[in-house]
This record gives sequence, structure tokens and C-alpha cells, in this order.
Amino acid sequence: PNADPEPKQVTAMLDGDALQFPVMPSSQTQKNDGLVLSQTELNGDKQVMLVKPDTDYQLSFFFRKGECWTLYRKRDDSL
Repeated sequence: PNADPEPKQVTAMLDGDALQFPVMPSSQTQKNDGLVLSQTELNGDKQVMLVKPDTDYQLSFFFRKGECWTLYRKRDDSL
């Protein structure tokens, strides 16, 4: 009864002015922070996931191929 409530998923549509750049950490920052990058392809789209082993850090970026690759979604599954 005294436990914290389960985390809830929060979704927010951000205007371009609300974005903070860089959206994705540089390869040097990834290396310095011990992040591991993996890529998967889903129906022609790409998912790039950054995780930090042995932690709850998990950040995903979703790209869609048009005339160029476009980031259309970012998901933070970290607790």
C-alpha cells in the first residue's frame, strides 16, 4: 500500500521551437557516456536505440525515408 505508483507513459507533440539540439548525442558523447547504439529496420523505417548497459537508460529515435531520412519520433523509455 505504500509503494510508489507504476510509471505512466507520457506523450507530447513538440513544436520545432520546443526542440533542444542536438536531438541525438554525438558519437563522442555516446562513447564518453558509455552508451551503446543499435539500429533496426521496421517496414523501411529505421529505429536507432541508445542504451547504457546495467542502467535503465533507453532512448529510441525513429527515422522515415523520404527524399532524405527524417526523424519523426523520439521515445525515452528510461525510468
